[in-house]
Amino acid sequence: MQVRLLGSVEVVVAGAVRPVPGLRRKAVLAMLGLHPGQIVSSGVVSYLDTTVAASADAGLTRA
Repeated sequence: MQVRLLGSVEVVVAGAVRPVPGLRRKAVLAMLGLHPGQIVSSGVVSYLDTTVAASADAGLTRA
């Protein structure tokens, strides 16, 4: 499995590109991809969840 982070976040499995839907999934996958073989704490994942949700909400309220 390969995680591509430049451009849109993608996962390549057995040579096939798999889309990653959702901002939260992309953020968590990017964090895991940046730390291969390491444990990513639940605090980091929670921070990402909060940050992505806040940025998504901010994007919805802009005119």
